[in-house]
Amino acid sequence: MNYIAEINSFNNWLLENPLNSSEQALWYRLMSYANQLGWKSEFSIANTRLCDDLRVTRQHLDKCRSTLINKGLLSYKKGNGNQCGTYHLNSFMSVDTVVDTVVDTVVAQECQGSLPLNKLNKTKQNKTKKESVKEKYGEYSNVLLTEKEYQSLCSDFTNADELIKFLDEYIEMKGYKAKSHYLAIRKWVKDAVAERKPTQQTRYNNAIQISEEQKMAERERQKKMLQEAIDRGDFDVKHGRHV
Repeated sequence: MNYIAEINSFNNWLLENPLNSSEQALWYRLMSYANQLGWKSEFSIANTRLCDDLRVTRQHLDKCRSTLINKGLLSYKKGNGNQCGTYHLNSFMSVDTVVDTVVDTVVAQECQGSLPLNKLNKTKQNKTKKESVKEKYGEYSNVLLTEKEYQSLCSDFTNADELIKFLDEYIEMKGYKAKSHYLAIRKWVKDAVAERKPTQQTRYNNAIQISEEQKMAERERQKKMLQEAIDRGDFDVKHGRHV
């Protein structure tokens, strides 16, 4: 895909196919992700990430995505369980347009000569630099990950957003520092989150046990009060009522 050409084509398409601001923002954001990932045929991104980026609710995000799908702008596969969904963006450029672009590029290079080596190296350096840029994740924006690292976490962990949330809050509370938050998540955060869940379950079980003990104590108290009433002759056992 050609990033600029796709955006220009989308803007022209909007003239006859209006979309609301949220729907447009979703398309632009997905196109930006696709560009950052090197135009993969399919790519994954968490719904929570999109909701944060666009500042919309999950319900509104689903509605905007459905509109773009119905308009033929993209396709979407829902993830299994907690896995991120997969997107595929449909190009505005026809086969003829792509061919024309390639031919124009070849002709221009033949007329002007091949690109200088230093320009090719600069282009490669810019691409590498772009891929290494880290974005902020989490409610407090403490977790720093490249887009490639984020995609890797989403692919390997069904609870990737939960792991990021844990590290984000831990950094906010403890002032934790690490050269690589990506490695921190893989090395110890995943284990910390896994260990925390049984603890929560244990607390839940303890709460249930306490509740049952309270019920038993209340039953014993009621039985004692009833027996005292019977002994005093204040309760009619035959008719089951106080006299």
